[in-house]
Amino acid sequence: MANASLTLPLRGLSGPDAQATVDRALAGLAGVRTAHADVSTFRLHIEYDDLQVSRETIHAALAAAGIAHAANDSHSHADRVAASTPERSEGPTNARGA
Repeated sequence: MANASLTLPLRGLSGPDAQATVDRALAGLAGVRTAHADVSTFRLHIEYDDLQVSRETIHAALAAAGIAHAANDSHSHADRVAASTPERSEGPTNARGA
């Protein structure tokens, strides 16, 4: 099991039915643990197992349900960790470049 999360900006989803709409869109996807639509901030937060379901599959399910979201603005927890981890050298460097 590999934990991953996604936070997406929502567009055009509001009101009391927003959570139910998200729940229906993601209901058939194995590996989606939780999905919370926050209509006050227009954000959707999803926690999932990335060994069972891909971000692309989640985006496709949302789009198929007519939920407008910004797929290009999303960042998974794994992406944020990788981006914040400095690159490490694999041993001593040779000052002469040889």
